[in-house]
Amino acid sequence: MENKTFKYSPKSNFYKEGLLLLTFSLIIFIGFYPAFDNEFVYWDDQYYILENALINQPTFEHLSSLFTKIISLNYHPVTMFSLWLNAFFSGTQSAFPFIFTNVIFHFLNTILVYLFLKNLYKKSAFPAIFTSLIFAIHPLHVESVAWVSERKDVLYTFFFLASSFAYLRYSERKNTVWYFASWLLFLFSCGAKAMAVSLVPVLWLIDYLQERKFTFRTVLVEKLPFILLALLVGSIAVDIQAGGDFFGILQRSSDGVALGQAAEAGLWYKLSVASYGLFFYLTKFLFPFDLSALHPYDAVIYESWFQFMPLCGFLLGIALIFTFFRDRKVAFGLGFFTATIALVLQFIPVGVAIAAERYTYLPYVGLAFTAAILLQRLTKYLPKTTPWIAMIGLTSAFTFLTHKQVDVWQNHIILFSNSVDKYPENPYAREYLAASYHREGQVEKAIAELEYAINELGYLHTNSFELLGVYYEEIGDLEKALVFYSEAIDLRPDNYTARYNRGLLLADFNPEAALADFDFCEASKDARIRDYILEQKGICYGKLGDYEAAIEYLSAALSVFPDSEMLYYNRAVTYERMGLKKNAAEDYKTALELNADLSSAETRLQILSQSVGT
Repeated sequence: MENKTFKYSPKSNFYKEGLLLLTFSLIIFIGFYPAFDNEFVYWDDQYYILENALINQPTFEHLSSLFTKIISLNYHPVTMFSLWLNAFFSGTQSAFPFIFTNVIFHFLNTILVYLFLKNLYKKSAFPAIFTSLIFAIHPLHVESVAWVSERKDVLYTFFFLASSFAYLRYSERKNTVWYFASWLLFLFSCGAKAMAVSLVPVLWLIDYLQERKFTFRTVLVEKLPFILLALLVGSIAVDIQAGGDFFGILQRSSDGVALGQAAEAGLWYKLSVASYGLFFYLTKFLFPFDLSALHPYDAVIYESWFQFMPLCGFLLGIALIFTFFRDRKVAFGLGFFTATIALVLQFIPVGVAIAAERYTYLPYVGLAFTAAILLQRLTKYLPKTTPWIAMIGLTSAFTFLTHKQVDVWQNHIILFSNSVDKYPENPYAREYLAASYHREGQVEKAIAELEYAINELGYLHTNSFELLGVYYEEIGDLEKALVFYSEAIDLRPDNYTARYNRGLLLADFNPEAALADFDFCEASKDARIRDYILEQKGICYGKLGDYEAAIEYLSAALSVFPDSEMLYYNRAVTYERMGLKKNAAEDYKTALELNADLSSAETRLQILSQSVGT
């Protein structure tokens, strides 16, 4: 019998991989092209881009500031640099360039998934192809790709996978150039998102699958530079999330901490939360339905079965460990998933969500690889084409669901209307929807959502009362606005923005009470509030007749805002009341130089010019 052996053909392989590349491109385009006309959403996009002067005014001076700035309780200079580049070349008027960049990185990540797994597991091409396709088009990845602020996901994953690939090359070839390349790429990954610290256990998993001998050198010495960097990045992240500035090295842009509502809960409760998160991510992998930007705690914690989650998690863990050590490939896949998802299982609660779809972006590489290996095992009992048919079926279904889910991110009203539809009894979803309505000028709808949350859902949170104060002030109901600002402050005395807003409202008819609020705001960590109150305190002191104090604060405000014509105008008025007409005239002139249309300054200057002969 003739012995037919497979002969490698570079030309044939080139065409096959070219076809695979085309397939990746096609399904990503079909799935994500509706995102290209999506807008920014006011769910971190305002902090990262729209209201962030470091990005919407992309000067080189602002670029240098990005490397020490904490944005939205995160420190990720590489991510902010990439957003700065987007703004520098295309501005911030449209979300399209930012979303398009996210999609490009997602495409590159899909290629990296393929290259990494193809070189890690050389016995069969199927696991690499299957995993790459699932990664490319899984519906839970929409959040990471279509949401501009989640640039950090696609970016950290890009460097994470590149670092993993470089380490794989090093482990095979023992070339130190690849080792240093892997560490440098890991540094960039950590600079994009702190979640990158999970690379350390992934490196051990790569060694395990490659059947490298575990010695003191391979386990510890070789990994020590990675471990030390991970510890540093982790320490920075924990400190920032708790409200710190890492020993004054970094600059905070706002007050607040990111600890979740279960931060002080007991161990069993935290285990329940973590176990539910694991259950959520595992089930959503195969059944990606009922997706939402927000999956709140109270959607599940009142269910009677919730407290049994740790026991279920323990039993599941036993089953996985048993499977883990029977097959190195399955061990690698499940280990990759566990290592990259563990930090976001909310054992240490962060934020108001019990789970988030964006957290699956990298971890699903491990689950998809495991699924591919298990599908291959089915060929012992089913036709050899079964894994490929399953892959085509899943890819087709996921492409349809992804295409549909992308439209949910079209704008903030659609986004949070979807969350309210999924969780109608959750007040956080309604608070976010209210803010979305307000952004679009639909103030009455915004008020209705917040009042429903307070009156029907019993949501007594300082943010909602503060927002109601803002909204009622906008529609001219100052009495209600004052009541709601005061309610917000009663619920949280250190709500500095509520105090600042109440101070502004009180300044017209009770400047003494307004000063009390402004004095309290001096303790705020938010530099913007501390700067803004300088002008307001100057105005209040002027109304109370303490003109020297008024001049002191208005001058201090001008040192911060030297281009403010109204500051010069207010100081001129104060000088005029003090009888210092020449000083007043100079400030009126400066105000007019800054704004020639300031008619009140022009009128006062003409009067003063006649009286002082200038």
